[in-house]
Amino acid sequence: MRRQYFIAGLTSVLTLMLTGRASVAFTIIPSQPGATSNWRPDSPYFIDGNRGGKTEVDTRLWTEPIPVGGTEKFQIVISLWAAISQGGFFGWDFQPAQQDLMGSFEIVNYLACGYKVLCGIENPNTDIRDDGVGATFYLKYRPAPTDPQPGQGKLHWIQMGQANYGGGLPGILPNAPFIDNLSQRTDPYYDTLGQAGEDFFQDRPYNSAQDAAETDNYFDA
Repeated sequence: MRRQYFIAGLTSVLTLMLTGRASVAFTIIPSQPGATSNWRPDSPYFIDGNRGGKTEVDTRLWTEPIPVGGTEKFQIVISLWAAISQGGFFGWDFQPAQQDLMGSFEIVNYLACGYKVLCGIENPNTDIRDDGVGATFYLKYRPAPTDPQPGQGKLHWIQMGQANYGGGLPGILPNAPFIDNLSQRTDPYYDTLGQAGEDFFQDRPYNSAQDAAETDNYFDA
């Protein structure tokens, strides 16, 4: 019997925020791709013993620089979010930083999760899933003394995502970029309701639809 093979690809631009200048906007630990504690770039699986698939982290983007303030797509999507927010189009003004961060971001865990693989067990306070395909990601912000410091209430995360599946999750339309904040209109911050704080960020993009393990899925963030 010929084995069918499906691919679920997960990428993260969170680790690619380099400036368009010669200097690096901040340090990524470890040297990419990888993670300091748990790193699994792919996770093969089988369905009914003869149909195979694989979830993998797409590392082709990991050295691609993007400009200060984000890509043009990010700027458009965050502006569209502002237009429908409670404050309206003029309620939010997003300005790029004037200087680089001197500290670092440590990628602690980054694991692809195939079907029937426990996903999220490495990250704190995360419910464990094995009924779909996805990935689990955990990052620590380690500021230099001159960088914005945790504990002052001024640090937030904004995540733009794009996926070819909806899965009933708020704000996700197939193939349409979105601000990942569970469709809030009060603020664009991932950490308001997501699992993140001033000095850490974690996420688990996951498709648990009935046929998720048998279809091609992607999630970019």
